[in-house]
Amino acid sequence: MLVVFCFFVWLDDGVPDMCFGTAGTAVANLGGLGFANDVIQDAAGGLVVVGSLSNGSDHDGFAVRFFADGTRDMSFGQSGIVLFDGGEGDDYFFGCTQVSGNKLLLVGSDIVPAARRILLMRVDASGQPDPTFGTNGVVTHLLSGLSNSGYEAGELLDGRFYVTGFFSSTHFVARFMPDGSLDTSFNSGSGFNSHQWGDVDYPAGGRLQDDGSIVVCGFASISGTHYVTSSRFLSSGPLDPTYGTAGATQHNWTIDDRTKSMAIDEQGRIVSAGYSYYGGYHVALSRYDADGALEMGFGTAGRAHTTLGTGMFGDDLQIQADGKLIVTGMATTATVYHASVLRFLANGAVDSTFASGGLMLDSPNFYSMTVAVTLQNDGRVVLATFADRTTHFELTLVRLDNTSLTLFQLMDSWAVNLTILDLVAPFVCP
Repeated sequence: MLVVFCFFVWLDDGVPDMCFGTAGTAVANLGGLGFANDVIQDAAGGLVVVGSLSNGSDHDGFAVRFFADGTRDMSFGQSGIVLFDGGEGDDYFFGCTQVSGNKLLLVGSDIVPAARRILLMRVDASGQPDPTFGTNGVVTHLLSGLSNSGYEAGELLDGRFYVTGFFSSTHFVARFMPDGSLDTSFNSGSGFNSHQWGDVDYPAGGRLQDDGSIVVCGFASISGTHYVTSSRFLSSGPLDPTYGTAGATQHNWTIDDRTKSMAIDEQGRIVSAGYSYYGGYHVALSRYDADGALEMGFGTAGRAHTTLGTGMFGDDLQIQADGKLIVTGMATTATVYHASVLRFLANGAVDSTFASGGLMLDSPNFYSMTVAVTLQNDGRVVLATFADRTTHFELTLVRLDNTSLTLFQLMDSWAVNLTILDLVAPFVCP
């Protein structure tokens, strides 16, 4: 049985890059079901994917690396993979960031008896644990309560770094020293700060602003309704009283509005992406000015959403240099989940020049979910997902280019078969 990726393209953006992997797709069979939670381009131009992988009894955190042409780097880590198995339960990597010295900082959580801890792991460019970081490259923290998890990290100019995540039903921002220890100069000695909007808060991500402030976006459950939320923390740790209302914002347009990812554009505006329930779920975005006010010129009074289908969920977000917004996630038909990618114009309208009206789906018959997206330095879009190959799951990367194709159909690596109809110009790899 074949898994078929079907793309229908009428204009010149959003098509697979034929010089990447096999006809635009690179795959890796890691031996089990997993989730690709983040993908980045590293300093050498390779692509690093992090997530979680089932070992049959629980999940392990993993990181793998691909070269720029889509071939897997089997020298990375041990036999081509970095694995973290704490031995007590599920371990996850949710985020990855490039830090000083061409090292990679992996962020997630691990389980010990009766508690979930923040998990930080730093490896060098070859995937080997950094001995100057924690113990054998690993640091764990339990900041508050018994359920802690790190989601994203960002490095400061002096080598310290912040982590955003979740504990005790709310989100947090913490700052750490270069060796992984908690920076107790942050927030008057505690090393972390938090803000709770509702009954339960769910952070989606955090980003540094130019002045060193940290903006966190997410969503909160308030009396059964989900609100899109954001907050800003000063570089010293306290909430910024000049942002939103006393340092935070919350908005809702429907009974279920959620943020799953965020970014800050070149003008300093804050963009959050996720989904809302408009009689069915639709990919939705919000844009705020640098101080937390909704930007009225974006979408409709600051909120933009698709009208495609009734089961589309945004999971990850990247902003192109021209201000256009790439959102990846899921589209559903019955009980099947499909990888999807859309592009929005800078004003919040769906970009009809990208793929088929701004939408790409994989096979309508098999499970696949796009979770992560990154932009390479040359502007090409890379998607990372796990896809069901009937007998096993494969980590799959797809790179999109601006090659002019009118219509094509792309098979996966089992078939290694590409059919292109009406190729506008001969395609030559550089």
